[in-house]
Parts: sequence; structure tokens; C-alpha cells
Amino acid sequence: MNLWFWPFRAGSSAVGWAPELGAAANLARYAKFYLLTSLGWDAFGAVGNAALVIGLGRPLLGSLERAARRMHLDVQPATGVDTSTT
Repeated sequence: MNLWFWPFRAGSSAVGWAPELGAAANLARYAKFYLLTSLGWDAFGAVGNAALVIGLGRPLLGSLERAARRMHLDVQPATGVDTSTT
């Protein structure tokens, strides 16, 4: 989502897309643009996601396991079934 507007927003600045430059130079310009505009937001979101997984992961898995036991859901691997393709 960060890349779609980069060529339009940065324009002809030092961090904008320049068609005459090669791929490596434009990638370096995008990296600078990303560091200046999006890294903080993405890092905040990543920390929030990690906190939610750490805080809610075990209770949620426990709830799902409890629900599966109550429904008598028993998942077993298939035996005698050839899943390979020829």
C-alpha cells in the first residue's frame, strides 16, 4: 500500500521516482521515502499486532479447542489415501 502513491506524491524531489535512473537508484529513493513517511506507522502497527497475538493467542486457541471438544470434532489424518500427483 505504500508504493502506489510514491511516484505521484514525491514528484521530482530527491526521493521521487525518476525514469532515467536505474532500478537500483529508484529502489534507494523509495527506501528513503519509506523511511521518511511510513516506517513509524508500520512499526506501530506491527508492535500492536504482536501485542494482540501475545495477549490473545493462547486464550483464543483454548476457546477454539474447548469448542471443538464440545462438538466432538476430531480431526485425524487420512490413512490409505494417496495424495501424490503423477
